[in-house]
Amino acid sequence: MKKLIFPLLAVGVIDTLYLLYINLNQQLCLVNAPCLSEYNLLFSILGLIWFTAGFFVILVEKRQVRVVWAILGFVGIAFFVSLMIIENYFCPYCSLAHVVGGAAAILSLRT
Repeated sequence: MKKLIFPLLAVGVIDTLYLLYINLNQQLCLVNAPCLSEYNLLFSILGLIWFTAGFFVILVEKRQVRVVWAILGFVGIAFFVSLMIIENYFCPYCSLAHVVGGAAAILSLRT
């Protein structure tokens, strides 16, 4: 399972780094979609921390640590998706982070 999780985490890190970059530089997304919002800078940083921590969490052989990390991920995904729905806002890169993060969290619980 680790062979599947690490590429997912790498995609998540790259994705959140890109979101962080466009929010710091106030640039438009590559997909001509609204990637800038008042919250995205903070959310990009939180996502980057979570995905980066995932590399260390997966290497630790303690299931409790993986469970806590996965729960934090699911709570974050639920919150961010709810916020996107409430604000009628769609960011494809944010959605990519949610899907990749959810898949990584699920796989981490199966190892």
